[in-house]
Parts: sequence; C-alpha cells; structure tokens
Amino acid sequence: MLFSILSIIFYLVASYLFIIKINQPKLLIWGADISTQIVVFSILALFFHFFYLYPLMMMDSAINLSFINTLSLASFVVVFIMLLYSIKHQVMVLGIGILPVNAIIMIFLMFLPQAADKVIIMNLQSGFHIFSSIVAFGIFSLSLMQVILLSIQNYALHHHKAGIIIKKLPALFVMEHLLINMILAGQIFLSLSLLSGFLFMDDMFSQHIAHKTILSIISWVVFNILLLGHVIFGWRGKTLIILSTSGILTLIAAFLVSKFILQNMIN
Repeated sequence: MLFSILSIIFYLVASYLFIIKINQPKLLIWGADISTQIVVFSILALFFHFFYLYPLMMMDSAINLSFINTLSLASFVVVFIMLLYSIKHQVMVLGIGILPVNAIIMIFLMFLPQAADKVIIMNLQSGFHIFSSIVAFGIFSLSLMQVILLSIQNYALHHHKAGIIIKKLPALFVMEHLLINMILAGQIFLSLSLLSGFLFMDDMFSQHIAHKTILSIISWVVFNILLLGHVIFGWRGKTLIILSTSGILTLIAAFLVSKFILQNMIN
C-alpha cells in the first residue's frame, strides 16, 4: 500500500510541475530546472509503481493479468517509453496528460478487488508474446497522446489560434516525424506479437481471443498502409492523423474487448 501511495504522490507532483513549467519555464526548483525535476519525480513514481505492481502480478509460475493489472502495467510501460524517448526527442510534454492518468490507475489498483485472470508462462515463447504485446500497446498509447497534440497543433496553426501549450511544442514537421517513428516502433512490436502468437499459441482464433486477433490484424494493416503512404506519397497532416487515430483506437479496442471477455468468462 505504501508503494502505491508514494507512486501516486510522485505522479501528481510531476503533473503539477508540468503546469508550473507551462507558466514559468525558466523557474528553478531546488537549484535545478523544472524539466529535470519532472524527470526525477517521474522515475520515482515508476520505481514505486513497479514494486507495488510486481507482487500483485507474479504468482508462482503464473502471471495475474486481470484487467486492472494489465492496464496498470501498460501505463507503467507508457511512462517508461516516454522517458526513453525524451533522451533524444521532446516528448515530455506528453506527460501532462499521461502522468495524472497513471495516478488515477494506481488509485483504482489500490481499491478494486483483484480478479484472478492467470496466464501460465510455460516457456520463453509465451513470455515473449506477452511482453511484445504489452510493449506494442504502451507505444501506441503514447502515440495516441502524440496524435492528440498533433491534431490540436495542426488545427491551431491553420486557424491562427496558437495557445500557450502549442507554443511550447516543436515544429509541426518535427511532431509528425516523431509520430511516424513511434508508429514504426509500435508496428515492429505488434508484428512480433502477432507472429509469436501464430507460431507459439494454440489457437489465435479461439472464441475468447478471436476479437483481439481480428482487431489487432486490422490495426496492423492500417499502420502498414500509413507507413507505406507516408514513404511513397508523403502523407502528412489530416491523413496522418486520421489513419493513426483509426489504427490506435482499433488496437485499444482489441485490448479492452479481450480483457472484458476474459474477465466475464472467469466470473
């Protein structure tokens, strides 16, 4: 319980620092700039997030992949990937939406009853399938935040209504390039997830996961069309935003539908 509370506090502190950064970007706190403090508190939040979630999920030779556990793990991966991306790209602005959501998920994790939804890890292959699936979901969730910002930025620039947050963002071309890189990375892990699923899982079209498989394949096709269209035809702007949103929401729907179906079957 203590780890969860500390994680929530640090997520909220980092979120509050984002608000301060927007209004006073050059302000120093404890002798360091706000951006550094946001990264530090985000890392601390992840640290305690991990040590609270780990014992809830790991159960002997099985993993408890209940809906709230999986959602919490995905939210952990999203922030972790965001911090990795921030080393070379200006993506920490995405944290203004992601970090408060993580705090809310941690609150749900604390108070919602733990449902049993075990996946037995019999070998390395099944573990790899689960890992690649969760990483893909995390990257595309982060990409959705990027799409939202890109949509706002695109609208603001075309209607000459640039607000405070828009002015803090990189150039539109840079934001689009970053989104393409995110989708490419997510597509690699989604491809690995589908490939490992078909190679190592018993039946990817069985009743309880058929919805996830079909929706994931649709997303995979949409992302391939988007990437090829960007390379061959130079798709940008609204086309990039619409296809990205369609693919990401379809993939999120695959995750949500499959978890609800599994949860109901268990209950």
